[in-house]
Amino acid sequence: MAKHLVLSIDPAAKFDWQRCDLRDPLTHDSPNLSELVAEAVGNNPGNYLVSVNLEVKVLAQHEQPVEAAKEHPHVEVAAA
Repeated sequence: MAKHLVLSIDPAAKFDWQRCDLRDPLTHDSPNLSELVAEAVGNNPGNYLVSVNLEVKVLAQHEQPVEAAKEHPHVEVAAA
């Protein structure tokens, strides 16, 4: 199952939970790993011992200038 997500890393974020954020690019929801694994086993009732492999491929990267990150920590600034 391939899932595309947006990862935002902001070491200067005000709160710890804002420093590393993973979101769905269309809904902006945080992914629920438990739901993804349950979907992978067909949502059938029972207890499962599962192995989960995580493969990360960077499809695009937009670095945020340090000054812009301090002024607007939650606004992504595209490089020119």
